Formats: sequence, structure tokens, C-alpha cells
Amino acid sequence: MKISTKGRYGLEALADLAFHSEGEPVSLREVARRCSLSQTYILQIFLILRRAGFVKSIRGVQGGYVLGAPPEGILLLDVLEALEGPLVPEDFLSGDGQERGFWEGLACHMKEALSSLTLEDVLECCRSLPVREPGRMDFVI
Repeated sequence: MKISTKGRYGLEALADLAFHSEGEPVSLREVARRCSLSQTYILQIFLILRRAGFVKSIRGVQGGYVLGAPPEGILLLDVLEALEGPLVPEDFLSGDGQERGFWEGLACHMKEALSSLTLEDVLECCRSLPVREPGRMDFVI
């Protein structure tokens, strides 16, 4: 399984939002700057995350985005599936017999692992890493 840049950057942007929001809306411009991504790309990602309920948009001069749920209630599996679709493509599961059983087992283990991790786990990991640039979330997914 390979997570695309949309999934990777989506998790990074969501973690950035959680890390910097403190309950207040954060602008896409700020998230884009800290993640070194275009504001247009972050907007595309956040539209998907908003439809899935992971973020809420706040309109107005002091508007921006806030988390749609507490970080400990946001599973990485759910975020990735919202951004990527099913994590194991159907063509992997189209084999027969032993081969199909292998891919189904692998898919089950991946889902179990990602179901056990939350956005709060990502934040805890980020808090323990040395920061190279103030305000930036430096982590690898």
C-alpha cells in the first residue's frame, strides 16, 4: 500500500490545524505556509475533510478552520479513507484461493493498525520531535 501525497499532506495539514488551533479558527494561508503547500491544494484537501466531518469552516474576517472532533476521536484510518478511498485496491482482492486470503489478511492488519492510531497520537509524536522551524510540524508519515 502506498499513501498518495493527498493522504500524506492531508494528515500533515490536519495535524498542523490541530496543533495550532487551540479552539480558534486557523486560516488556510497559515496552514499552507507551514506545510509548504499551495493554498489551492490545501483547500481541495480541506473540502474533502470538511465533507467527512473532520474539520469545520468558520466564515468571516476571523474565520478559518477548526477540528470537527477532538484529536483523540479522529482515527487515521478514517482520514486516509476519506482522502484516498479504500486503502487496498479491489484488484488486489480479485485473486482466488490462497492469494486472495493473503491480501485480505494484509488489508485487515493495515486497517487494524490505522484504526488504533488517532490524530492525538500524531500530535504526541510531533511534540516529542525537535523543531527545525518554529511553528512548523516536522514529521514523516
